[in-house]
Amino acid sequence: MKPLSPRKHPIQGRSRHTVDAVIQAAGQVLVADGLQKTTTHVIAKRAGVSVGTLYQYFPNKESVFIELQRRFSNSLYENIEEMLHTLRALPLKNAISLFVKGLISHIQKSPETWMALLEHRNQFLPEDEKALRNHKLRALLAQLFFEKRDECHIQNFEFTSFVLVNVCESLTHNVLLECPQNLKNGVLESELTTLLSRYLLGGL
Repeated sequence: MKPLSPRKHPIQGRSRHTVDAVIQAAGQVLVADGLQKTTTHVIAKRAGVSVGTLYQYFPNKESVFIELQRRFSNSLYENIEEMLHTLRALPLKNAISLFVKGLISHIQKSPETWMALLEHRNQFLPEDEKALRNHKLRALLAQLFFEKRDECHIQNFEFTSFVLVNVCESLTHNVLLECPQNLKNGVLESELTTLLSRYLLGGL
């Protein structure tokens, strides 16, 4: 079984810069060439480092892509968590709209990389890590719904949070993979906002 964890974690600024360059290069190569054609030598060349330097931090290309997936996923979820703290001060109707807008805006920063990662999502980030992250996000949403309980038509805050996370994730993934133009033209934002508003506020 191939090792999937980084060999060592960068501490000094120069080391962090090297790892950042490798991760950024991995995303670019994944988009341009696909997973099967990508090698550590190609990633290292794109990053401007020797393959030996890459191997100081990553044992193989799989571990590089796991770190790429981790960074993209963590960035998205941290963005959502930050939004949720802000949304508590807003009426739920407005909070839903801003939540969807923020989610889509974040993905639009690197849609091609998101698409490439989604095509291989089951090969990268470990399931237990994804489950822990999703559990934390659902807990934040459940707390938000509890605080807004007088505005919404839901009884089971935890299960509603489970539904919401999975709907957003599944719909966004499939739009990216099958009809990405709807991410750019505002259709996904409009439809997802309508769907969540009717589900949470009543009307479905």
